[in-house]
Amino acid sequence: SAAFNPDARMEALATKRDKSPTPPPEEHYDASKEVRGKGVGFYAFSKDEGERKREMEELEAMREETERGRQEREERKAKRAREVEERKRVIRRKREEKEADRFLRELG
Repeated sequence: SAAFNPDARMEALATKRDKSPTPPPEEHYDASKEVRGKGVGFYAFSKDEGERKREMEELEAMREETERGRQEREERKAKRAREVEERKRVIRRKREEKEADRFLRELG
């Protein structure tokens, strides 16, 4: 049937569609063309490519700094939890020794 045997005209259209002579222009999102609330996380990058690259690098550096701070905070939190657990273990051991001594005194 014709659906499985494309003619030369269909092949020409397909090749024309699949390849373009020049790459598309490099465009970035332009927030000024939309009238809506962008939200608190929106950052309008510059239209100048060099400035845009610098802004993106700064944003990445801030993100990495935030990640480092988050990691350090989690490590401090985990260390504190280990210290608290160790103190509880020491107190529990002392309490058990005290109760064992009291029990032995009552026996003898």
